[in-house]
Amino acid sequence: MQVYNVRRIVRESVFVILICIVLDLQAGIILDLNLNSFLQWTALLLLIPSYLAMGGNIGIILGSRLSSALYLGTIEPNFSQWTKTAKENLAASLLLGLSAFIFVGMITFVVSVFLNLSFPDIGRLLLLTIVSGFLLIVCLSLLTFFTAILAFRRGLDPDNIIAPIIATSGDLIGAVIFVALLPLLF
Repeated sequence: MQVYNVRRIVRESVFVILICIVLDLQAGIILDLNLNSFLQWTALLLLIPSYLAMGGNIGIILGSRLSSALYLGTIEPNFSQWTKTAKENLAASLLLGLSAFIFVGMITFVVSVFLNLSFPDIGRLLLLTIVSGFLLIVCLSLLTFFTAILAFRRGLDPDNIIAPIIATSGDLIGAVIFVALLPLLF
């Protein structure tokens, strides 16, 4: 039995990659249009790459676990039945995300102090990081769950679809959430 088929991987991935290019360009445009907000607090320029990457990374971890669970049969490819395995994976993703974003916020604060970057007080910086990160993880977790099931149901290998879609969606959704929360917290 052949586990990997190069032709299948390329065929299933190429369209997804093209979509991801467009979505990432949109994320860049959103950030560029709000550049003045970031220049007021230069620490936010330090925070953004870690924040966006962390959201995508956690979504990809969840996607890998869901893909494996679908192949093992511990998760049914059904949108309305969330098994114990699915719920546990979603809960783990939220807990991991919350922990990671607290750490990202604290590291951003420490490095900002060390580099003498302008930053809001630590409370607002952490609040922005944690709230935007939590919202990002919730959105990406749901998107990951539905993307994995949809790909699996259509006979596609979720491993070829989930990582690029979730990483790129994390950039776009993360940029929108972050920019939307900026005026509320600053």
